[in-house]
Amino acid sequence: MTSSFSIRFSRSADEMKGFNTSQFRENFLVDGIFRPDHISVTYSMQDRFVIRGAQPVGEALAMPALRT
Repeated sequence: MTSSFSIRFSRSADEMKGFNTSQFRENFLVDGIFRPDHISVTYSMQDRFVIRGAQPVGEALAMPALRT
């Protein structure tokens, strides 16, 4: 089993006014949520939410509680 954790930092409205499509994707797209035998966690400070994904294939995956 592998796992990953990433944090997405907030962007100001003024900063986002100049974003092109690739910059929006780079800053807001959460990709690769489900990978075999992997737990992924992404925390977004923009909207203060957590996205978790798990895809057990060859083994059971334990999703431990997040600690601050």
